[in-house]
Amino acid sequence: MSDQLGDSLTETLAESELSDLSSEIAEVALDSFLQDGFLKDLPVINIITGLWKTGVTVRDFLLTKKLIYFLNEIQDIPAERRKRMLANLERDKEFRGKVGDNLMLLIDRLDSLGKARFLGKAFRAYVNESFDSSHFWDLALIIDRLPSHYIQKIRDWQSLAIPSLSSIEHQLYLSVGVGIFDIRVSGSVFGWNEEICELLCNYILNND
Repeated sequence: MSDQLGDSLTETLAESELSDLSSEIAEVALDSFLQDGFLKDLPVINIITGLWKTGVTVRDFLLTKKLIYFLNEIQDIPAERRKRMLANLERDKEFRGKVGDNLMLLIDRLDSLGKARFLGKAFRAYVNESFDSSHFWDLALIIDRLPSHYIQKIRDWQSLAIPSLSSIEHQLYLSVGVGIFDIRVSGSVFGWNEEICELLCNYILNND
C-alpha cells in the first residue's frame, strides 16, 4: 500500500491539474470536500480516502491536509514542468525511482501544516530551477527535523547574536547543516552556513 501511495503522489505531481487547489479547501469540513468534486480527482487524495472506508483516523485526516498544503504551493506550475523535474529526481541514484515514496514518507512525518507549506515552497523552487536536487533534499531535511520556530528564527540569521543561542539551538542547527563549525586560530566556533540560510530566506521564509 505504501508503494501505491508513493506512486499516486508521483502521478499527482506529474499529471494532475492543480490550478483549482487552495489551502482554504483544507479548512472545510472533511465530509464536505471528500463527497465529490476536484479533490477526489487527485490520485493521491483518492487513494487515501479509499482507505478511509475501513475507518478514518486523525493521522489520515492530517496527512490529507498536509498534502493539500504541499500541493497548493505548486498549483500554478504547469504539469509538464513538474513532470520534467520529477524525472530528474527519479534519476538520483540515492532514491532509485522512489521519489514519490520518499516524499510521501516525508510529508507524513511533518509535525505541522506550516511545514507542509515549507516543503511545497522548496519543491516549487526546485521545479523552477532555482537550485538543484541536492539542495532540495538539504532543505527537506531541515524542514523535517527542525522545530518550526527554529526555522522561522533563521529569517534573522544575519542580525542574530550567536551568543544568544542556546546550546540546544547550536546542536540542532549543526545537526541539519544550518550551522557550521568555523575553524579559527583560537579554536572552532559556531557559525552560519550562509548558502543554506540564504536559500531558506529566499525560497522558504519569503512572504511567510
